[in-house]
Amino acid sequence: MNLEEYLVDYYLADDRLRNQYFISTSGDVSVSEALKDNVLWSFPVKAEVYHHLSTSEGNSKVIDKTVYSTITVATQEYYNTLTTSFWKHGKAGLMETKEPLRQTYWYGKQHPFEFEVVVVDNPSVHKLFENLVLLSNNVAPESFHYEITGDVYDFADDRENMYFRQEATKDLYQYNGSDILYDSDYLKLHPKQRDIIGSTSPYKERSTMFPLYYTRVDTINEIEDYYQAATSPHRDYQSLSGSEIVYDKRYDSYHILTHVKGCPFKGMYKQRCKDTDPGAIIDDSVPYPYVWAQYGRLRGNMDFIEDNWYVQIPPINFYQKNELQWKVGKEGAWYPPLNLANNPLPNDMSILEIKTENDIPKELVKLGYGVNSDSFDTTKWETITNHRKESKIKDKVMKVKIRYTGDKLVYVTALKTIYNISYA
Repeated sequence: MNLEEYLVDYYLADDRLRNQYFISTSGDVSVSEALKDNVLWSFPVKAEVYHHLSTSEGNSKVIDKTVYSTITVATQEYYNTLTTSFWKHGKAGLMETKEPLRQTYWYGKQHPFEFEVVVVDNPSVHKLFENLVLLSNNVAPESFHYEITGDVYDFADDRENMYFRQEATKDLYQYNGSDILYDSDYLKLHPKQRDIIGSTSPYKERSTMFPLYYTRVDTINEIEDYYQAATSPHRDYQSLSGSEIVYDKRYDSYHILTHVKGCPFKGMYKQRCKDTDPGAIIDDSVPYPYVWAQYGRLRGNMDFIEDNWYVQIPPINFYQKNELQWKVGKEGAWYPPLNLANNPLPNDMSILEIKTENDIPKELVKLGYGVNSDSFDTTKWETITNHRKESKIKDKVMKVKIRYTGDKLVYVTALKTIYNISYA
């Protein structure tokens, strides 16, 4: 066969990026509106080398080889920050560059940095974690992240169901244009409702859901992961913690990861408002009208006193509801409805409309999800009689991650955790 007889079709190799990059079979590439202001684009590509085989039934496509590669495109300005030899990492530059070296400033971009500790003091007892004392200079941390196993909570048996609902919701958001990733392995899970022991009620054991007030937004490169604080008119979610279920593949276990933004008492923030409110500011810094406001002691969670940051460890916020039998799926394989009323939309989504099955990911349609109230719950779980619940972070061991923006020099001398023994 002559080489000229071979043909090549190009595809995006990572289905999670289907709403960010678009590749035609001829190789033309375009990006979504949300990525147009980037300085660097990197995406995996699959190329199928094939030829046509003529048979009595017609032509058929015979794939001879499949090749995978990653394509990276940069703007000229970004390219100028690169060198043709060893690269600079922080202060480890090996050559002269056009710009002075700065901490965590890599490839023409200021990166955040973080450090992580594990609290293992007196690991034989359960602890109610109250506060952190951080001995450092006056550079305020951007955010705090607390990870525990969560085995002690009464909703521990519901964590797998919570994880399925959480990742399926992210899948829905990404499918409809949000720049957010999800764990596609959630489709391998089989959520199960639990009967209330000793009850003949049609309602099942309580389901639990974490409101996504403040959550991690995954990216392909973990160092680029960021944490978004959701806002809406006249409400500030930045002073509330947001928790999520994370899956540890090494131990096949589900953990609870709680995020909270660092809010100094004297710090200022951009509070979202209506464009008709007095003093409303509209500019390109945030995609909504805002006014400057001070956190204060009610919204703040940390204060700097004599070279110490005194930090309040937040509670876990969650909703619970006794649901009826799920109706998505079939006998022996039922799936929970996705609640769209208790969580703010991601910041890069202004509206979510589900009018036809084309607005639902195909993998969810295969499970039985459709355009109906059995598939998507639009009722609020927080009612007059059923309020949002809170519980202190408690466990024998806790992992603490403290994150900084990286734009100022930070030095930390010591970290102290204040806790009480839990006798519950």
